Amino acid sequence: MRIKHLPALALSLYLLLQTQAFAFAPGQDILAQKDDGNWYIAWVIREEAGQVLVAYNWSANEMEWLPSERIRENQRAPKADAEKWISGWNSSEGSLWALAISADGKWAAVAAAAGYIQTFEQPNLYPLQKLPGNQKPIRALAFSPDSQSLASCDDGGQISIYQTGQWKLLQRKQVSGSCNTLAFSKQGVLALAGYTAQKNPTQALWLYDLNSQKLSAPLVPKPSQERVISSLSFDPSGEFLALGSSNQLKGIELFSVSNLSLKALRKLPSAGDISTLAFSPDGKYLAAGGTEQKLMLWNWRSGQRFWATPWRSGKEQYITNLDFSPDGSQIAVCGMGSGEPVQIFRTGNGKHVKSLGKKTSMNCTGLRFTQDNQSLLTIRQVYSNFFELILDRYRLKPNRTGETQP
Repeated sequence: MRIKHLPALALSLYLLLQTQAFAFAPGQDILAQKDDGNWYIAWVIREEAGQVLVAYNWSANEMEWLPSERIRENQRAPKADAEKWISGWNSSEGSLWALAISADGKWAAVAAAAGYIQTFEQPNLYPLQKLPGNQKPIRALAFSPDSQSLASCDDGGQISIYQTGQWKLLQRKQVSGSCNTLAFSKQGVLALAGYTAQKNPTQALWLYDLNSQKLSAPLVPKPSQERVISSLSFDPSGEFLALGSSNQLKGIELFSVSNLSLKALRKLPSAGDISTLAFSPDGKYLAAGGTEQKLMLWNWRSGQRFWATPWRSGKEQYITNLDFSPDGSQIAVCGMGSGEPVQIFRTGNGKHVKSLGKKTSMNCTGLRFTQDNQSLLTIRQVYSNFFELILDRYRLKPNRTGETQP
């Protein structure tokens, strides 16, 4: 907010007298001079090489880098407050369809129905580069396990590979139909699923090797009325792939992956459509959820289901996304419908740990733990082009009052 209660001359003298250098601590309340020449109340996120990243409120939309000479200490406020928190990002360009966080914890990226990718510095949610797409909704995103690449695919079947950091386009590949989900293996192989042709009701899976730039033929094709592939996940070794399905052949299929080919291993049945699945960080377990409105955990090698715990009940309130915490001890889920948008469960026994967010209607389209296990990001579908909150950031480490809300 702009300072209104000090006359301009008095404010200028006040700032001029502050000639002594001082270190900028994260969370410190300051006065920042914007390009319009006016001074505004702000707070410090971090300092680097004479530049200071400042925030004017709690949104990632109100952040900028300023030279240190345009920063002054706000002596009317506390020195620093480590509890200050960027809690989300707003946009007027509609829904987000995909969310990814790099394994090294440096980057986050979201993909939009409007056909672009927005990248962020993950630790502070500072918006970086906006990557244009193919004017098609981008349905899926995944960082490579080494955090060096970001892959995306869209409704038009275009696969794009970007270099992280510089966000340079490295590769572009086209499949014959569309793409609605993808996964990235340790070996640099992408698994992606969608329709085999525009206006063709057959769904299949492709494997794409980034190193050789070879694309497989469509694998395991089925008519969409029999099966729609809704989720893909590689195990940490990159040697096994789980496929979650909807419609008549609902459930989970497990494959071994070699030389851009698949070998079927086993099927895990489900009473409802599978919307989301993921392997645990140690590769021992597989979690899944969907329209059955239960979060389920298996020993995928033996096929034994350890537990199934209700998420929520009610029309259309099904699980859309899940993620294991970095240490594998917890599983977070989000979905469609009203109520607290995020639920967290204990991996060992399926017991509910906590809920996050306000009790409101939310159509969650993505969810990820950060690698330091300090926060959790979600994205959402919206139904207008107003300036709306479409990315939420939840604090997992309790603050001084014991709250975990943003």
